[in-house]
Amino acid sequence: MREESLMGSMGARIAVARTRREMSQSALARAVGVTPTAISKLESGETQMLRADHLLRIAAATGTDPVALVFGEDSAEYRRIAGSWPDSSESVVTTDLKPRERRLLTCIIQAFVDQCKAG
Repeated sequence: MREESLMGSMGARIAVARTRREMSQSALARAVGVTPTAISKLESGETQMLRADHLLRIAAATGTDPVALVFGEDSAEYRRIAGSWPDSSESVVTTDLKPRERRLLTCIIQAFVDQCKAG
């Protein structure tokens, strides 16, 4: 996502991520559950805030890290946040949960991703 990092606004990073996926604004809007006008306003910078669930759906639909969409990968804030995440081998999710709980969490995450893709 290097190109998006160079763009100044979250809307510009979303537009680049969307076009990389060869998605129209209408297709992204369906995936997120908003109108194409809402996506257009977001990408143009007319709207600068969005709901967290919409951000997560945009990230899922475009295959992009939501924190990178908000801050840009070259920002100090992104590096601070990304640097604080445990890697998958150290994750609390994978080490502190029982196998049954991990399977349940995996099903919940997969259902969320599937719903985002389905629109």
